[in-house]
Amino acid sequence: MSWSDNENGRFEQALADIEADHPGRWQLVAEAVGGGRTADDVWRHYLKLEGDTDDMGASNRAARRRQQYRRNRGQQQQQHGANANATAANNRLADSST
Repeated sequence: MSWSDNENGRFEQALADIEADHPGRWQLVAEAVGGGRTADDVWRHYLKLEGDTDDMGASNRAARRRQQYRRNRGQQQQQHGANANATAANNRLADSST
């Protein structure tokens, strides 16, 4: 059974109000949500949402790693280009002095 916006709102508020280490937390959250939701229902909903945020976090971390890789790769290529230009200039100077 899907969760309504109102249930989700009550669920989020209950999570904010009830300490994570409170004994019977999930039963209290279920009572706050209402609508016949059980402690097991709210626990499973929590795990599903937690997994969704983990997936988003993993996706964001992967995107940041790709960006960092591209940035580093670009810097390496620029540095390599600068080194190659300096080497070529040094070679031209060496050739002209002989």
